[in-house]
Amino acid sequence: VDKPDEVPDDILESDEYGTDLEKYEPQVGKKIIDAVMCRKMALTCPLFDKGVEKKARDTFRPDFTISKNGKHMQRNEQIWVDDFNRRNEILTLLKNTKKNVHIYGHGVWYIRYREEIGKKVKYDTAPPKNGLPFKVSLLDPECIKRYEYKSRYWKDKGVKHLVYQKSNGAEYFIHPDRMIMFIEKELPFTKFGISDVVVLRHVIGSTADVDIAVGKILAWFSHGITEWRKDGSNGTERKEMKKILKTHPDAFVGDENYHLDIHNPEAIDPKSFYEYLTMCIAAVLIMPTHILTGVRVGRVTGAEAGFTDYQKDISDAQRLVYNPNLNKLYQMIFTAHNDDTHTYVFDYDIEWNHSYVSEMAEAELDFKRAEAIEKLVDKRIIDTAEAREMMNRGHIELSEKIPEELLEPKTEEEEKKITAYKKIIQAKRDLFESLNNGEREELLQEARLKEAQSKDK
Repeated sequence: VDKPDEVPDDILESDEYGTDLEKYEPQVGKKIIDAVMCRKMALTCPLFDKGVEKKARDTFRPDFTISKNGKHMQRNEQIWVDDFNRRNEILTLLKNTKKNVHIYGHGVWYIRYREEIGKKVKYDTAPPKNGLPFKVSLLDPECIKRYEYKSRYWKDKGVKHLVYQKSNGAEYFIHPDRMIMFIEKELPFTKFGISDVVVLRHVIGSTADVDIAVGKILAWFSHGITEWRKDGSNGTERKEMKKILKTHPDAFVGDENYHLDIHNPEAIDPKSFYEYLTMCIAAVLIMPTHILTGVRVGRVTGAEAGFTDYQKDISDAQRLVYNPNLNKLYQMIFTAHNDDTHTYVFDYDIEWNHSYVSEMAEAELDFKRAEAIEKLVDKRIIDTAEAREMMNRGHIELSEKIPEELLEPKTEEEEKKITAYKKIIQAKRDLFESLNNGEREELLQEARLKEAQSKDK
């Protein structure tokens, strides 16, 4: 297809001071929820802080593999990638980046190239052509201010620099090709992400208010509210009575002119308030409430579907947000090694290993999935290969073409094998059901250990 010459469109051209170049920082009362305020508010809400930390760990704990159709990279390519990952502690970098994404709305990687190491870098210029990414650092979100055309020259080129202002007032214009930005929540008209703290600004404030109110209620119930009155008292006498209450609250002596009452307020159960606030925090973090609050060990909640959805959300973030940027970075590494004899292309797939969020939930899911697969195999709807794929991945789209294995009639020997296999499965299921929760978890741990050892071999 012939590609026509691009002509600038005034409608799509960004305004020099448009909202797409600035961060979304709403105002609550007289305070602007900027990056510094996002950090301070996040640290006042323990449940939000826990959710962010857990989501970041769950997302990147499994680690990833790089391959294509089951084949790994060539030895020299593997060395390049492994060297880069070790040097930059890639999993820790990704975890901290995701925490920034939740708290500040975005995480920004600044790329340093091997050709520039030890030299004075011109941040506003494009990096070396086909330069090798050597060191990647996470920029401080509280120093990231806005995007801006540094000059008419750069505006004519359509290049917007990131304005990075440090606490000492020093201001830097960073060329976009020197950065990689990660965003999970965004609006169509902005280049920056939307902070979870900004979305939860009222909820986090309400959580702090409820915490304080609960503390006051406990204090009231411990000591009560003392009301001391004296008939015909003047201002001086009332001040003196307040001093006495502060210094000696246990006993009072007076005549019939003094009246002393102790009031105990009626209790208000804060549980419903906490449940609503917890639901809001879980919704913004895209996390089931029972994962956010935690499930007691050995407790069966019946929320296996919630664990599955949570894992799918994690998988979506890995695949849609982090994989594209990792692909871009690894392609830059491959391109830097091009020479006259060979052109390297990073055409591999980044696959994240399975994450075990809850052992008991995983066990329940495996049993239910196995039961469904057993019925599909028995009715000859899926073949062995599809059964194994469903056991590993869950729901899959079946091919319209019926596999040859299903077209062939079952022999008597196959029927005997299937019957024997069903008996073994049923025996294992009965044994598992007869165990208590502690024994089940011990059995699962042992099975996982054997699986890990077999992989190592």
